[in-house]
Amino acid sequence: MATVKILHTSDWQLGMTRRFFAYHRDPSKVADNPQVRYTQAQLDAVRTLAAIAKEEQCDAVVVAGDVWDTNHLERNFLAKIKEALRQFSCPVFLLPGNHDPLKTTYPRQMLEELSNVQVIDSTTPYTLSDSVEIIGAPLYGNKPTKDPVWQAVKDLEPTDNIRVVVGHGTTTNFGDRSGDEIIDVQRLSAAIDEQRISYVALGDTHSATKLNPQGTIWYSGAPVVTDFLRLPDGGGETNSGKALVVTITTHSDQPTSVAVEEKTVSNWRMHYITKQINDGQDVAEFVDLLESYEDKHVTVVKYALQGVAPVAAHAQLASRLDELKDLFAVLYPSENRHRLAVAPTLEEINDLNLPGWARNALEELIHAVDDTHNAAPSIAERDDDEIAAASPQDQAGRATDAINLLFRLYSELNS
Repeated sequence: MATVKILHTSDWQLGMTRRFFAYHRDPSKVADNPQVRYTQAQLDAVRTLAAIAKEEQCDAVVVAGDVWDTNHLERNFLAKIKEALRQFSCPVFLLPGNHDPLKTTYPRQMLEELSNVQVIDSTTPYTLSDSVEIIGAPLYGNKPTKDPVWQAVKDLEPTDNIRVVVGHGTTTNFGDRSGDEIIDVQRLSAAIDEQRISYVALGDTHSATKLNPQGTIWYSGAPVVTDFLRLPDGGGETNSGKALVVTITTHSDQPTSVAVEEKTVSNWRMHYITKQINDGQDVAEFVDLLESYEDKHVTVVKYALQGVAPVAAHAQLASRLDELKDLFAVLYPSENRHRLAVAPTLEEINDLNLPGWARNALEELIHAVDDTHNAAPSIAERDDDEIAAASPQDQAGRATDAINLLFRLYSELNS
């Protein structure tokens, strides 16, 4: 009987930038700049992975592609990553992926100075011990023409040894995608059943995902979130911030067993919230949702509110959003999908004591908002290009601004 414990991770995306970090109120303050803090979180994640590997007494770490988000990293950042990699107490195998293929300026010279780090540059097996091999399927360019993992394992014969295969790319499990470059999960599962390989460690999808019923083929997910979880439907990046501790054991009288345990690496979150607004209660529910978040300082929220709100609720929302913006890493509206108009209640209108001409103007503005929302299809049913070109929504936005201005001016006159 032989046993090996592997820490499976991928998609570190080191050096990744995101445009929405610029929505922070004052990104010029370096200490509170979310891009700076996010980059630090990526560096901290590497250190956390080293700590997990040591605590779990792992025999090796495999990083299944996209270690780097770009090959143009600052020298001081590379130096910090190098120092973090030194903290691993076991061998670390780095696989080039589509973001950092071998044919680019991969920072190999820097990595070669580390005795515990191996860049997987071919499909030749690496011997971890007498009974364990690491077999990689590196990407040489960012668009492979054949299933890279199958090319690495297709000629392997059955063995009593443990073989961990490391690959990167899209699999047949996701939608109706097809093509010679797609990683065939069913074919790999058959190779595992035939004892040609033992476990397939994949990267590319940033959510930790089991890909076959046996639990022998997994995406590890990114150790730090990279994209939005869409709420309330639950789509998008659903299970990131993770790494996998994989224990593989061979038996003389039964098939090789594989046990996988998810480990949390980072608590950063990115949520994209859409909500239909019909009245003040809906506005209050949205504000309550934002206030309920824990760890706001490491949470990015993009929101798209669609519908209409009374004047008072609309003003209260604006005030609370302005206050909450200082608590979140980033809190900002979707440029294309956030469409919240003002619809004053009859009580709000009567309280203004408007002269006849002003009341007529207000009613015209309200009708403009109503007509737009009644005529336009749901924003959720249209793509971003269609929304961006929707001039009636722009008219509703101008009408909403005019209503808010009218209410503010007459409220000041009446106060």
